[in-house]
Amino acid sequence: MKKVIFVAIFALMTFGAITQGSAAEGGLPGGVRSLLNEAIGGKEGGAAEDRAWLKATQVKIDEENEKIDRGVDRGDISKRDARRFKDDLNDILDKIDRMKKEGQISQREKDGIEDDIDKLDRKIFRERREDKKRY
Repeated sequence: MKKVIFVAIFALMTFGAITQGSAAEGGLPGGVRSLLNEAIGGKEGGAAEDRAWLKATQVKIDEENEKIDRGVDRGDISKRDARRFKDDLNDILDKIDRMKKEGQISQREKDGIEDDIDKLDRKIFRERREDKKRY
């Protein structure tokens, strides 16, 4: 049991360092903040299931942020659209923060967040493909 806890703590610390590094490279304003640093419902740690979901959600959010940055670098996404997409990411993060403050996150709330991330992913995909279809 001690090994499992040690591995989990090590993974969280490593993940936090990676997130910090990607944020410093110019992600969202102030960087992509980590969902894992704050307590859930004012309690340290929170439910293990919620923390696992938050970790997976953080990975998805980081991937979307990277897709936006790559789209701008390649010229597939305008800076204006990138700003709009990053605002959408910030809205999702704010929504998660509000849910965390209320306590344990319900499955319905988790599904809603995942739907929001999927919708944003589709918007980014369409925007990156839009320029190619025009010609």
